Amino acid sequence: MDDDALEGKHLDQAERNVTQAETPVARQREIVTRVERIVGDARDLLRRFEEMQLLHIADRDRLLHTDRLKAGFEIERRFLVRGNDWRQLAAGQTEIRQAYLRLDNKVLVRIRINDNCAATLTIKSAPKLRRLELEYSIPILEGEALIALREHSAIEKTRYQLPHGELTWEIDVFSGENLGLVIAEIELRHEHQHIDLPPWIGLEITGRPHYSNGFLARRPFSSWP
Repeated sequence: MDDDALEGKHLDQAERNVTQAETPVARQREIVTRVERIVGDARDLLRRFEEMQLLHIADRDRLLHTDRLKAGFEIERRFLVRGNDWRQLAAGQTEIRQAYLRLDNKVLVRIRINDNCAATLTIKSAPKLRRLELEYSIPILEGEALIALREHSAIEKTRYQLPHGELTWEIDVFSGENLGLVIAEIELRHEHQHIDLPPWIGLEITGRPHYSNGFLARRPFSSWP
């Protein structure tokens, strides 16, 4: 077989190879197209799942925030305390440090640390029998940092809890610059709720601003004439 015939034979075989390869190539191209379409759909589906997850996370964080926030109206009466007979009734106590970031006639912003292990940020309206109170739990380190930014003096006191029927009296025994001052507080369900006053309850000071903790931060009890 001469060279021309051999070359022609190889060319025919090459043509057959090209023709035979067209079908699998076309099939593979079709498969790739389908896969790309599936992948694209999968990416869209993944993006939608991710968007839904972000909504779930936002909803969870909102609920967590709600759990940490206590909002409502505080209704309480306050009294001076006579003697020490109340001490034998105390069922528990808490060491409190607190200070104010803002103090004026409309609102106060308070930082409180209880037993050096829990901190709260509280916003209250002006002192009176019924007032708005918003309380938000914060990390203890943030509480310590905010106390350092306080206006006026910090207040130190020990709070005792005294169960009394369906209610609980809280007795604040002040220390530091307010040493010697002892105040009883009781929270009520409504403004006209009747309470029986124990014998160790003295003068009522509800609504008297100079006995408020905010006033004591500005003018401690030890500076009173």
